[in-house]
Amino acid sequence: FPTSPTAPSQHTTMQWPATDSQRATLRAYAADNAARMCFCRSSPLPSFGHAEGLARAVEQQAFAFAEASKSTTTGTREASETLRLYLKKAGELLVQAVKDAAESLSAMEAAPAEEGSFDVSAGAREFIMGSAARERFADAISKAGVRRLKLGNKSYDVEAAGVIAEVCRVNCETLEELDMADVLAGRPEEEAMEVLGTIARGVAELCSIRRLDVSDNALGEKGIRALAPLLQSQKCLECVKFQNNGVSAAAAAAIHELLVAPEQLREVHLHNNMAGDEGATSVAALVARAPRLSKLRMTATRVGEDGGRALLEALASLPDASLEHLELTDNMISEENGLAIARVVLKHGACLRHLLVGDTGLGAPGIAAICLALRRTGAPALERVNFAQNEVSVRGATRIVVALGAAPSLTTLGLADNMELGERGALVLAKAMNDGAFPALEQIDVSRCQLRGGEGQVALEAVCSSRGIRVVNEKDDDEEEEDFDDEEEEEEEDFDESELEAQL
Repeated sequence: FPTSPTAPSQHTTMQWPATDSQRATLRAYAADNAARMCFCRSSPLPSFGHAEGLARAVEQQAFAFAEASKSTTTGTREASETLRLYLKKAGELLVQAVKDAAESLSAMEAAPAEEGSFDVSAGAREFIMGSAARERFADAISKAGVRRLKLGNKSYDVEAAGVIAEVCRVNCETLEELDMADVLAGRPEEEAMEVLGTIARGVAELCSIRRLDVSDNALGEKGIRALAPLLQSQKCLECVKFQNNGVSAAAAAAIHELLVAPEQLREVHLHNNMAGDEGATSVAALVARAPRLSKLRMTATRVGEDGGRALLEALASLPDASLEHLELTDNMISEENGLAIARVVLKHGACLRHLLVGDTGLGAPGIAAICLALRRTGAPALERVNFAQNEVSVRGATRIVVALGAAPSLTTLGLADNMELGERGALVLAKAMNDGAFPALEQIDVSRCQLRGGEGQVALEAVCSSRGIRVVNEKDDDEEEEDFDDEEEEEEEDFDESELEAQL
């Protein structure tokens, strides 16, 4: 097995706070032990550089843990106690790091390599540093020809980022897809920004990227601007993903500002951010400049009525029949924007494949307007619909049957969390399906819709079983206790459907 050229040969006495020399000694011990443990597990590391990378990450985390733990609510720990915490934590982390490294190497060996793809994301999460990075990416540097570079599920230091930048430069003529999702875990902000900037500059020099994913990095506006060299240089970007990144209004404005060729964009993904109405307005401005856009995913981004209106107006301004995927779930867009969504459906109905607007506060009027639009277009390409948590009642179920019953491609219908549906709404759906409605349906979700084993649920499950359709009907533990009378007459609707149709 590989061993350290600098492994200490004598016992070393340590004290707290540990000096730089003592910390270096601990790292050398840890690296030597990591190499030995991996060898004994029949998972030898490719070289001692990998062991040194593990040891460095372990020691840094253990030291930070001890520093944070030396103060208590009653005062300061004894130096000897803090030292014990430091050493114990280092041991625990080293054992886990060895296990993770073995799993990662096994996963990399087991996974078939996709032609033109270089993927280091397999296996457990790990820190990749310095010389270990050069060894990990050696093939991508020496052989070139990489089209897709996937870096996720690892955390890189600045030196490793420099190696990645070199990989990008070496493969500049072929590299089309760069996946940087989840590459900064555990890094201090200053170091994380430097890592991003280093990679961004490497890409900016020569590469022409088509797909970019920087999700799951807690970027915020600072992170977006750290990527400026990359975003400002790429004129062929077709897909950008900024998901789960703390994208605020300011960060959304930065994205709009820095993307230099929005006319090339086909996909924009912004799931799970905090853009709000102001951020949605910036995204709307970006969408308005993206005539080729076919997919927008902006779910759980705190968008309200005003931001929703801006987004929908931008989508309606795109060329006819260009939008294929619209996903706005978990935003309080409100029923006032139901007509705006309906107009988007009318504009793109010929090619719209996915319409996912669950939990958007559309209410009965919004769903009614959308159903009118779907009925007009015939929904020839529609495959997935999600109307969850939008007050779909018995009348709503009837509208859905009329609008989508003949849709030739619809495979998935989501109606979860519509308590108003109840047994009678399920019966409406079951009778229609028994008569041949929804010919391509594969799954229907009626979870938490107040189905309690009555006539509607029994009929729906029976017809779905006969047609091989999966029924999803999950329940909350306390659903049976909710005060809801399915036998009550439905309240009169406070809108006129004929007026909605006229406004369309």
